Amino acid sequence: MKCAKCNSELPIISENNLKFCPSCNASIESMLNEVLAESDDVCNSQKFRESSISSPFIKWGVTIIAFIIIISVTILHSALRTISVSNIFIKNDEVTIGLGDGIALYDNVEPHNASNSNVTWVSSDESVVVVSDGGGRNGGWVTGISAGTATIKAFTENGHFTAECTVVVLPNKIAVRGVSFLEDDIKIGLGEESYINLIVKEIIDPLNASNKTVTWRSSDENIVAINEDYITGISLGTATITVSTEDGNHSTSCRVTVLPTNDISVSGLNVDKELTLGLNDRGFIRMEIEPSNASNKKVIWKSNDENIVAINFASDFLIDGCFVTGVSAGLATLTATTEDGDYIASCNVTVLPKSIPVSSVSIIIPDLDVLFNAYRVGITLEVGDDKLISAIILPLNATNKKVKWKSSNESIAVVNNDGLVIGISVGTATITITTEDGDYHRQCIVNVVPSTSQLR
Repeated sequence: MKCAKCNSELPIISENNLKFCPSCNASIESMLNEVLAESDDVCNSQKFRESSISSPFIKWGVTIIAFIIIISVTILHSALRTISVSNIFIKNDEVTIGLGDGIALYDNVEPHNASNSNVTWVSSDESVVVVSDGGGRNGGWVTGISAGTATIKAFTENGHFTAECTVVVLPNKIAVRGVSFLEDDIKIGLGEESYINLIVKEIIDPLNASNKTVTWRSSDENIVAINEDYITGISLGTATITVSTEDGNHSTSCRVTVLPTNDISVSGLNVDKELTLGLNDRGFIRMEIEPSNASNKKVIWKSNDENIVAINFASDFLIDGCFVTGVSAGLATLTATTEDGDYIASCNVTVLPKSIPVSSVSIIIPDLDVLFNAYRVGITLEVGDDKLISAIILPLNATNKKVKWKSSNESIAVVNNDGLVIGISVGTATITITTEDGDYHRQCIVNVVPSTSQLR
């Protein structure tokens, strides 16, 4: 397209919604006004008014041509104006999928009429979740590769805006095959109320089943009542209690006999031998009284150093254990004593110092003396040469600074536990560093080229 003023080629420049010629600075709008003015002069001239009978058609033709010019300029202006991306969002902050399952993550690029809405998708851990570009605003398709968690990030091509979504991949479901009781004939005292799993212990098959939820039912609530997780002897007699699994609806039953209340003495006490806590963390020490239907199950708990381990005030009222809190780093002994019989059992509780988590990892190549915070960096090696890549863990006082190094193709480049990379053969390999704490990643692309001696 050429300028009507100077006849030079137009790259058209957009400024304040007007197009200008870079050579003579004339605007398209002024050119258009001149065309229209000329057309009006022609239409208003005496000669034009006194022209032949075809003159009205000429006037209408000029008007139509002018209208077409206006429309063309408007369309050209819109086509050449670039609308930049201002932000990007992903519809979900977090999604959960099964192993091998897939789901679409939809991105929302703003504004909706941006000229370039192309988006690139990246997974923080492709061993857990892989993502493929959906193209444009179609989103990214993620697939669960192994159980774990990964972060999916979307990057706009225009403006380099980012958004992210956490993807949790669940392991394959392990189905319940059955349920059974350790005992099929239980006796409780009249008026006795106990936590049902202390009296009647069910066993789910397999032990690592995904869903261990069960429901309980009594054949006669007037003899044996079940209220949530508690069983109570209401009146003398016998009833059958049944447990059913939510997964598979497997069930089994046992007989419960309610006996007259007699003092059943405590004959022994067992507690967990050891417990480890973090600073300010809360833990639970399990306890078993023998027999399980002893009449008096009250136990008194004491800590030999409450500056290290404190006992929850309500623990004296529990019949299955004790809640404790780590107050400061160190070792304390928790002792339980039965009120009936003065049986004693102890638990050693270790409180660890507060852990300082890793927040990020960066790559540094010592001979370059450059710290790389980018997700991927690159180096070039000759076959047989080596180069050391170091990791910088932040914060510098993080508790666990352990990392793992891995090469994507050890036939091209290998890396040892210290980050020393060796070129094996010509090609490209990716070296990945992963923190043990937090699972943070950084990558280095290694381009292995023929050695100078090989080229001679």
